[in-house]
Amino acid sequence: MDGFYKNSGFWRDENHVYRVVMSNDTATIPQEVLTTEGTLYFGIFGVNGMGQLMGGSEAGQEVVSG
Repeated sequence: MDGFYKNSGFWRDENHVYRVVMSNDTATIPQEVLTTEGTLYFGIFGVNGMGQLMGGSEAGQEVVSG
């Protein structure tokens, strides 16, 4: 991924996606997506200086209170 930087995205619905630039292959999950129970979706993708996206992968994880 020359010229691309790893980014992650976290969302509950497609209208509210929180992008986080990754550092050392890690990202902090935004508090906004952890406030309610249900499925949290996340993905990893590449972005270059021109804003071009390189495909990545997506997954979902159930979040429960506690």
